[in-house]
Amino acid sequence: CGLDGLCDGDEGWPGADYGENDWVCTGCDGNLSEGNGFYDVGEPAENHESWTDKNGNGLWDEKYKLFYPSVDPNSNGTFTDGIMADPKPLKPEIIQTFEFGYKGRLAKPLYATLDVFYSRYSDFVSGIQFITPLVVNNDSTLTTDDINANTVQGIVVVGDTTDLKNGINPPVVVGYLNYGKVYTWGFDASFTFFASRKFIIEGNFSHMGVSDLYNPLTDSFDSINSPKNKWSLKTSYEMNNGLTISGNYRHVDSFVWESGLYYGVIGGYDLIDVHLGYSFNDHLKLYCTLNNIFDNKHVEIIGGPAIGRQIVVRLQASL
Repeated sequence: CGLDGLCDGDEGWPGADYGENDWVCTGCDGNLSEGNGFYDVGEPAENHESWTDKNGNGLWDEKYKLFYPSVDPNSNGTFTDGIMADPKPLKPEIIQTFEFGYKGRLAKPLYATLDVFYSRYSDFVSGIQFITPLVVNNDSTLTTDDINANTVQGIVVVGDTTDLKNGINPPVVVGYLNYGKVYTWGFDASFTFFASRKFIIEGNFSHMGVSDLYNPLTDSFDSINSPKNKWSLKTSYEMNNGLTISGNYRHVDSFVWESGLYYGVIGGYDLIDVHLGYSFNDHLKLYCTLNNIFDNKHVEIIGGPAIGRQIVVRLQASL
């Protein structure tokens, strides 16, 4: 007739009826609060009562659920009504990559390359996130914007991070977790066209097949911190007087960047660079590079400075 010795229809520990089947309580300390529908400070391990029926189906105090805060400014966090379990030890990330490449001469003045890759990540390591969820009221109208001192009822203990018997408050733990398999793919292509021995045109194009990855731990998407497309076009010409001039046009798509506490959007940008070179003789050469000649202020990494025009002069001597 179950743990309390009562018959079908009144199963469970003294308190609320948890169903018609026999229930086994874990995380109960015998303080007569088991099954009372309340979060009880002092319950060992997960800091709440969990009940499992004979079929292995579990639930816990229906008055409460778990809330995982987020370090991502784009997300307030996620709710779950599942039973918290201590996280498994972090495993090293294993990457298997398959590549196919071609490099050849398509015509007498035209050369091209193509590289296609497909990568499989096993035990993909997440970004930093909360390991210890908060216990909040199980209110269907509760949203992530409503989390405050009135709705938070406690914190779940992870492993041996605290001593509840001596009344030590459990710490808030953040860290990294494995979340299964992740797949990415993309390709790089380039060409070189020799209009003449002195005039050359070059171009390249890179594409990432995915821009974000689904994270089942937070029920959200994590950015891969890379633009979906980027390409460039370059021309160079060598004059008879020893002067070489080249121009380079670069384009990068806008993309989301997130790493730990840092989150933002890298705006797409287009840049034009000019390179000059002059040979005085076989042993002395002068180079001048003007990157971003039109001073297009742009950021290439969150937290980094805005980059404008850059001028670099270099004198090279060889024996």
